[in-house]
Amino acid sequence: MREGFDGKQFQKVWQGLDDVTRQAMKDKAEWEHVSLSAVMKNYYPELWAQVKSGIDRSICPGCGGKKYERAKTCRSCTEFVSGENHPMWNGGRHETIQGYITILFPGHSRADSRGYVFEQNILAERALGRPLPEAAVVHHHNEIRSDNGPGNLVLCEDRSYHQHLHSRKRAYVATGDARARWCSFCKHYETDYSVVMAITKTSTYHPPCRNKYVMEKWHLKKKVKVVA
Repeated sequence: MREGFDGKQFQKVWQGLDDVTRQAMKDKAEWEHVSLSAVMKNYYPELWAQVKSGIDRSICPGCGGKKYERAKTCRSCTEFVSGENHPMWNGGRHETIQGYITILFPGHSRADSRGYVFEQNILAERALGRPLPEAAVVHHHNEIRSDNGPGNLVLCEDRSYHQHLHSRKRAYVATGDARARWCSFCKHYETDYSVVMAITKTSTYHPPCRNKYVMEKWHLKKKVKVVA
């Protein structure tokens, strides 16, 4: 059980209560396994009104209009403000949902529609002293996408070689042999190089595994037709 939260107005109201009321609220919170703020809101509406009247979070500090309580500004102020004047500005550095770090770099050849570029591309270009080739991809050696430190970036000639590094890493972690081949049908690695495996542009597989898959699919399709 906690005795309050970060609201300054709540603390002011709490400090102004007598010992009997405080103890009663603590006992209630302990019994119901809730916070003191929840007890005050549910059982002491006059005190909760004092807390809410201290700060009106529904007023936008930019234009004085209405906004969501958790938002810093209203929608109109946020839409027309960008760069350093934006309330969410953090220096032009942003972490994507996928975990990559992007830097605001308008005009860069690899910038997206908002002007952001992957940080690993900028660092690779600085190391090379020239722009990256169009097909080049920067690989993270430890596979931590936000780690762009020295020694963790590997420049790949194209996306195919980049995927090849990831597949060899997965094989090494699973079998201890980076050259182990993955069967896309039986979902197992093959470490015996004497075993013949079919190789396509996108996958490798055991021919018997593929034949078994095709036969099972054919029998299932035939069974569905008979039932229908």
